[in-house]
Amino acid sequence: MKVIHTSDIHLTDDEKFQHRWDALKEIVEVFKKEEADILVIVGDLFDSIKDSRKTYERLREIFDNLQVVILPGNHDKEAYREGMDLGKNVTVIRNGEEVLDFEEVVFIGLPYEDGLQTPEKVYARLLQASEKRKSNKCNILLFHGELLSKAYDSTNDFYEKGRYMPVSFEILDSLGFNYILAGHFHTRYDVKESENRYFVYPGSPVSISRKEKGRRKINVIEVGEKPRSVELNSFHYIEKEVRLNIDDNENPIDKINRAVQKELVDSNCSLLVNITGYFDGAKFSITEQLLTKHIYTLVETYNIEFQFNAKDIGNIIASNRLLYRIIEKINGKELGEERRYALIKRFVDAFLEIK
Repeated sequence: MKVIHTSDIHLTDDEKFQHRWDALKEIVEVFKKEEADILVIVGDLFDSIKDSRKTYERLREIFDNLQVVILPGNHDKEAYREGMDLGKNVTVIRNGEEVLDFEEVVFIGLPYEDGLQTPEKVYARLLQASEKRKSNKCNILLFHGELLSKAYDSTNDFYEKGRYMPVSFEILDSLGFNYILAGHFHTRYDVKESENRYFVYPGSPVSISRKEKGRRKINVIEVGEKPRSVELNSFHYIEKEVRLNIDDNENPIDKINRAVQKELVDSNCSLLVNITGYFDGAKFSITEQLLTKHIYTLVETYNIEFQFNAKDIGNIIASNRLLYRIIEKINGKELGEERRYALIKRFVDAFLEIK
């Protein structure tokens, strides 16, 4: 049996987020190409209850003839009323008592619950769920919640602040499930393995906020095999730092143009550009104001956002021989780019502070 696993699509009726619906349609195309058996969506298919009420009938055509299993998440925990028609082969696991028993696989789901905000409470419910495992089949737990780990930043990786059914990997691993297919974690595809048991966060399949950077992925499981990712062509953000160097022989405008053009070969992305470093404006007859004005023309032409954090220190260096010699000496050393930039920044910042 082959399972496609995704989560956190956050469908809405707002037309400016049509790319989320496009991502779901692309997932269905991957499902068909992979000749998969079941599509599992582990939480937050909808962004809100209101969005589900306004748009759920659109899913009937998208899910046509697909076997789909949906687990409610914290955003859509009350979105799936009894009798709601999402498609003839669509099943929603509304409580922890439901077990979906297929020929090779048993799916046991733990939908999101507001009251489970401590690891102890989550563990108690997980223990109940683990008792429904079947020894002669592959047991898969569907879980929408927060994995407590230093590998994750609860502020940035989980889209919103607060505790959402927190539990440690050690607890989950002790339950004896072959696979734990999870949701709630947005930023990236992530797999944890322990003795041929797997925990998978697929990450959101489309960028929901600027926190989700890079091409998005979904998870594919062939029962008995290690999970693997499939990269999508869905909307996503790309973060690009353009660092200007005081010894550059290339005009800062040309350097910025070149960096932007290189990244924009992907038409389904929004570029987040952070311009940092130092440049010699007098050398190229350009000021910070003129450079910023040029960047605004790029914003109007392309799908990009930018932060301008660079400084023109050409005049400062020209009038201060000591700082000039220090920077010249640093540039003459065989240092990596990061180390060179850090040293120059330290000296320039110190000089500007006491100037």
